[in-house]
Amino acid sequence: MTTPTAEAADLAIASGLPDDHPITALPGLTFHVTNPLKDAAPPILTVGDLKDWTDAALVQLPGFRKTRLEKVKTALIAASSIP
Repeated sequence: MTTPTAEAADLAIASGLPDDHPITALPGLTFHVTNPLKDAAPPILTVGDLKDWTDAALVQLPGFRKTRLEKVKTALIAASSIP
């Protein structure tokens, strides 16, 4: 599996998922990935919320580093029609 190079915000936009789609409903994400997003200020709970964040800002969140970001990106791709 290759690591997605696009920004998470761009993948969220391109996914075609509704803005109110919960991040916890993306395939393959565990609470280890979603809890740091939930604890962000403001909380990142939906695909729409992701659109306001750069990858650089996301990896600065406590408990959310590059590996977890890659899991979110992969889940966005898996849940959408992105080729």
